[in-house]
Amino acid sequence: ALTIEATTSTGDGLVWQTITGVSVAALQSALDAEAQARAAGDAVAMTNWQAVVYSLTNGAALGETAWQNPASAADWTWTSNGREITLTGYSGPNAVVIPDMLDGLPVTGFGGIFAENMNITSVGGGANIKAVGDSAFSWCEALTSVSLPACTTVGIAAFSECVNLNSVSLPACTAVRYTAFQYCGALNSVSLPACTTVGDAVFYNCGNLNSVSLPACTTVGDAAFSGC
Repeated sequence: ALTIEATTSTGDGLVWQTITGVSVAALQSALDAEAQARAAGDAVAMTNWQAVVYSLTNGAALGETAWQNPASAADWTWTSNGREITLTGYSGPNAVVIPDMLDGLPVTGFGGIFAENMNITSVGGGANIKAVGDSAFSWCEALTSVSLPACTTVGIAAFSECVNLNSVSLPACTAVRYTAFQYCGALNSVSLPACTTVGDAVFYNCGNLNSVSLPACTTVGDAAFSGC
């Protein structure tokens, strides 16, 4: 019979359980299938696979109920379409760490909840954030650093007027749109190793910018570096 030997929680919200008396391969296969069905939005298949997981574990707390939100979830409000999470509000520390997942679903967007926030100082985390929207961090005057490892697109004026921004890590970014970093006066070095397109006036009036690395870039827009 299945026996739960130990249960531990991790900071990312996962509950790990040491179990005996069940085929690990079969259970892993069912959990993977459930996750794939969830990501595809196939509620019928997801429910069927949840039943398989339940059967394999005799109802033990695995699969659907294995997810627990981290303590930092209290800092956020969000909406869900059943496949992904969009953040709608934030009330946490000024050093922002965007969660990878909430309610067992990937966090993929945050809209304009940080625009004109004069208090946040850094932004990180967000392993499932693929895009920073238009004006997402515009006028965040205290913001000094941004690190979003999965982001591929930076929108129009996304960091415009972030006058103290001096560290940008966007290793997967392939496109930076119009005026994305205009008037970022503290920015002195930028490296965007995957970027192929830099739009018009992206670094307009970044007066201290003295080092730029764009090894994959094929298109640079008008006035991209004007005033530097």
